[in-house]
Amino acid sequence: MTDTPHLSFEQVTIFGNAKGEIQVPNQGIAITFNSTRRAEPNVINICNGPYAKSDKSFVVSNSPDDEWLEQQLDTVAKQIEPQIGCWPSTGLVTVILMSLLSKQVNVQRMALLPSLMRDEDMPKAQHLLCVVHNWLGERRIALGLVLINKHIQWPELFLSPLVTSEDNEKAQALDEQNLEIANPFELLHKISRKAETPAAMIYTFQISIFKQLAQMSDHIWLTMASTKALIQVEAIFAHEQAETQPSPWYLTDPKVNQYLDPIRHHLAYCQQLIAVASVQGK
Repeated sequence: MTDTPHLSFEQVTIFGNAKGEIQVPNQGIAITFNSTRRAEPNVINICNGPYAKSDKSFVVSNSPDDEWLEQQLDTVAKQIEPQIGCWPSTGLVTVILMSLLSKQVNVQRMALLPSLMRDEDMPKAQHLLCVVHNWLGERRIALGLVLINKHIQWPELFLSPLVTSEDNEKAQALDEQNLEIANPFELLHKISRKAETPAAMIYTFQISIFKQLAQMSDHIWLTMASTKALIQVEAIFAHEQAETQPSPWYLTDPKVNQYLDPIRHHLAYCQQLIAVASVQGK
């Protein structure tokens, strides 16, 4: 980034590609991505290079200076890439850049946690487009950004627990009676990350691990969680080379599929509470 921004915006509203209505504000600039292009004159559209069939990392249209914004987005993306181990999503890159260029940033339709649930008729060899990004790593970066920058409003970034507080209290009581509680992070490291589906007995064991992890209470996850442990398991749910290499078996396995989103939610919720506690403790 240049020290003196070439462009600056008073107010920016960023609309992600998740579900929800897009209501373009009358004031300020709005930003959409890829196919959610809008006709309003105050809407900038940003596409990733592959989507736009371009050799550039990003393709910007309808901004005061498309080429300059493309260059700045590319610079930010290259700065983030080493922190998360793969190329970042256009949404995160845009939020970070706009946090530097704008006085007020509102983010909608974006939680940085797209579902890994596959359609039943989806061919096993076909990968979900979202698996090429490290979403847990992106949420780690995003939480750090939002929690220390009051000019960013991003309510959908913050998750609720999967279960009610009452259910969690019951689970905690049961956990405290069990002196041999499995460490979910140790279980995650036992998962085979090869492309080939494990042999029968190992496969059954691996499925049982996923099921156990998905059904664990937030209390267990939070008890065992640390920033280091969370970072070490981020890449389990991402495969940047999915376009050219087979994905780890569990990302396309129909029996595992139902467990992936709950496990990631547990991890993201732990990540969130640790991030909030860290900021409040300063």
